Amino acid sequence: WDVPTIKRGIIRTTYPCSDKEGNIYFNINHKIFLITKNGIFKEYKFDNLVYHIFIDKDNNLWVGQNSG
Repeated sequence: WDVPTIKRGIIRTTYPCSDKEGNIYFNINHKIFLITKNGIFKEYKFDNLVYHIFIDKDNNLWVGQNSG
């Protein structure tokens, strides 16, 4: 966890979503986290704030940001 980001105050997150393989995605501020069905944890950082994530019927992950 990025402790300095958490200490600044506002944390932006949405509900987690899962894909067809059973992997779970969730976001906090500028990052998306992935927990694979095998328990592997991955982190992806973006330059802009992540407002929403969504997995469509074709198993594509969509990322909505405040800019870009």
